[in-house]
Amino acid sequence: MVPIFLFRSVDFIIFFQDKVNYIIDVDILLPPPENASSFIRKSYEKYIDDNRTTKEIMLTFMESNK
Repeated sequence: MVPIFLFRSVDFIIFFQDKVNYIIDVDILLPPPENASSFIRKSYEKYIDDNRTTKEIMLTFMESNK
């Protein structure tokens, strides 16, 4: 069995490599208002995409407790 810290360091390396490691440290963003600027809307869309990528990476490295 591989120690937990190894998985955590591998996760961090992958997050860092994919440039999505900020997702773990920031609060959940609320959707922007309809009259928000295009920069704010694109930033929110990038956050949503990065959040999805982070979840997929985390699920990839999870182990079952069997």
